[in-house]
Amino acid sequence: MAYADFNFYKYEFGGDKLSTETAPRWLEAASDMLDSMTFSRLTFAFPTLEVHAKKVKKTVCAIADALYLV
Repeated sequence: MAYADFNFYKYEFGGDKLSTETAPRWLEAASDMLDSMTFSRLTFAFPTLEVHAKKVKKTVCAIADALYLV
């Protein structure tokens, strides 16, 4: 499951590269990549403070944009 959804991507992150159709695929791939980079620590220790959770979500959105462009 992706750490960010399309609404967060579009309205909080301000993303404009992904559409409602393409976002789920790329956000899921970005979440998987972030899990790989963090040795899956987020799967059992996702931040409980909203300020930290928002940073994780923004990171996923940035990775999704980068993956989409590659």
